[in-house]
Amino acid sequence: MAVYILIVEDIKGMDALMKSREYIRGRWLSVFWRLLFPSLLVAIFFLPLFFISKFIPFGFFVEFIFSLFFVPLLMIYHFLIYKNLKSVKGEFIFEPAKIKKWPFILTAIIGLLIVPAILALIVSTGTNSAREKARDAQRQLDIMHIQMALEFYQMDNDGYPSSLDKLSSSGTYSSNIVDPKTKKPYQYRVLKGGSDYEVCAEMETKEEKCLTSQYQSEY
Repeated sequence: MAVYILIVEDIKGMDALMKSREYIRGRWLSVFWRLLFPSLLVAIFFLPLFFISKFIPFGFFVEFIFSLFFVPLLMIYHFLIYKNLKSVKGEFIFEPAKIKKWPFILTAIIGLLIVPAILALIVSTGTNSAREKARDAQRQLDIMHIQMALEFYQMDNDGYPSSLDKLSSSGTYSSNIVDPKTKKPYQYRVLKGGSDYEVCAEMETKEEKCLTSQYQSEY
């Protein structure tokens, strides 16, 4: 989102990232699902194509043509989301607040990298392996989603919630976000007397990936 604000509105740096937050304020869940839609589309309609391309001549060329076709469409799709949010929000005076910067940097990185990362996992070797890696990608996306919701909650409430249920009741998180295989909620606990947290997901390899307000750790 910040990329289009930079190009269209000529707002640079952290100001562009923070204005993007104003556009999605109150609509972040619908925006999240819109951004997830292209990845689901690829998984449903194009996974068979990538699987077949592994066993036919010039399969790499087929994958290249698809990428050449899909990436511009993805950029146009993201731009249309930005135009729609801008139209709904209308004109407003934007005054950057002095708040923590890193959540916005994280949001920008996710926006730029998460879709290609999911695609790379989906089209890797073998159907079973692709399913496992797709689930792992979904888990990492989910805990990053929870991480962003926790940071927005902290900005509004000067602290982290004691549980994900409390986060859900605040309207910044959907309780329907669960592990794609076990259908159980992700692990969450408050650390350092409420000044930090840890949200974790168990990968297909039984490895645990965790996020905190400061860093990503692996156990």
